[in-house]
Amino acid sequence: MCFININETALDSQKAVLWDYDDNERDYFKANANYDFENAVNEVHVVGDNINNEIFSAMAKNENPVSPLCIQRIGRRIEYINDSNIYSDDLAQQRADYELRRLGILKTTMTITVSFNPLLFVNNLISVTDEHYGLRRERFLMQSISYTIGNENQMTISCSNIANFEK
Repeated sequence: MCFININETALDSQKAVLWDYDDNERDYFKANANYDFENAVNEVHVVGDNINNEIFSAMAKNENPVSPLCIQRIGRRIEYINDSNIYSDDLAQQRADYELRRLGILKTTMTITVSFNPLLFVNNLISVTDEHYGLRRERFLMQSISYTIGNENQMTISCSNIANFEK
């Protein structure tokens, strides 16, 4: 029996890797990477409510040199968010961090086809080694898992490299 902590509030970098995939092994079939550099965002500014002449705001940036979306590689791509429901700098920072993570996931997706594995769960990590993409045990956050009922015994995992949206 395998017990896995699926606490939604855990930081991605602190989650355990559920499975290691290597392009030299039989359970790893193929991979396809999609990067939307044109619409990528690597800096988020959030402005909240104005209470007693104090405007609450925060900013989150992707300056991780490992990420292909970092400011150093593709330049500054800013998303501005105004939200009157934010009434503290702490809430503004939480929203900025969340939006940077969300946008990083949406703009960098890798789809891998692997053998069926019932131990995998969405919002958890796997590691991928793939010579073609230059990946060496890179950690990926699983976004979706799909499989067909039949004799193929394969599943497709849509995932994002956590380096793409970590600060």
